[in-house]
Amino acid sequence: MSRIAFISDIHANIDALEQVLTDIDAQGTNEIFCLGDIVGYGAAPAECVELVRTHCSVTVLGNHDHMVIEKGPIIGLERVAAPLCLAREQLSTEQIKWLKKLPIVVEREALTLVHSSLYEPKDFNYITAKDDAKWHFEHQRTPFSFIGHTHSPLIAIQDESVVTLETPGVGSFKLDPSLRYIINVGSVGQPRDNYPRACYGILDTERLTFAWKRVPYDIKRAQQRIRDAGLPWANASRLDIGY
Repeated sequence: MSRIAFISDIHANIDALEQVLTDIDAQGTNEIFCLGDIVGYGAAPAECVELVRTHCSVTVLGNHDHMVIEKGPIIGLERVAAPLCLAREQLSTEQIKWLKKLPIVVEREALTLVHSSLYEPKDFNYITAKDDAKWHFEHQRTPFSFIGHTHSPLIAIQDESVVTLETPGVGSFKLDPSLRYIINVGSVGQPRDNYPRACYGILDTERLTFAWKRVPYDIKRAQQRIRDAGLPWANASRLDIGY
């Protein structure tokens, strides 16, 4: 494996995704894994799905992806429902079929990939506290799992029965092969850790390190796309502050 890039929670932000993919290309990675939520909130769902299909060797299903492919009307808050309705309009039949085939959980050698928690993964539970991490670890069969969903970088560490949480956000984190980890890779398209730059991560399987990377992109352009699409302005305004 050597060097693997992880992206998640793109949320139809093509401006952020393009810059992240450019940065990944410069890092000398072997593969890109996507942890879901390609669509939702932003204005370019079809373009983002196509880039993920092209560049990612493994992709798992996110909750927004799931809502797009479900039958029936999309109901709920306008900031959530309106972009998903837009995605249904823009995605091609082929792209919808591709989303429908995405797995919820993937195990690959020492790695588990899932959008949210392994505890009832079809319910897309969040991992924000120690108890959340403990429930997840009960179902984790590999040393390392990688998640998204909260839009905030996080690392949970299990040493026998003790679980600790850390929020590094940027920089490189050394991994101990005797421990187990849940690593939240952050969000490409809508970070929520008060840091607006796009976030992704790189796992080095030889050095046993994980590094979060932050990439600047044209936020004003992404906001204008949201406005031009007639989507709620709240979906655009939060990009400035990373929340």
